[in-house]
Amino acid sequence: MVGRTSVDPSAEKVPVIVDSFSLRPKKLQPGMAVGLCQEVEQEQQPRICMRSVVKQKNGLPDHLQDLFARSS
Repeated sequence: MVGRTSVDPSAEKVPVIVDSFSLRPKKLQPGMAVGLCQEVEQEQQPRICMRSVVKQKNGLPDHLQDLFARSS
């Protein structure tokens, strides 16, 4: 199995991570094909970060108050 990664298409060498599901060792020879490079189109998606204010009682956020009450 060969993992996925982003690489520079003009690079002479490309890093490859290979996993074998066999108990027997496998030898990779120089120039051996171990995967396929494909060009993909990727659009940048805007990322929106939101921060919410959590009311604390007894030093715990609201979503943990019930758990605290039931376990004590």
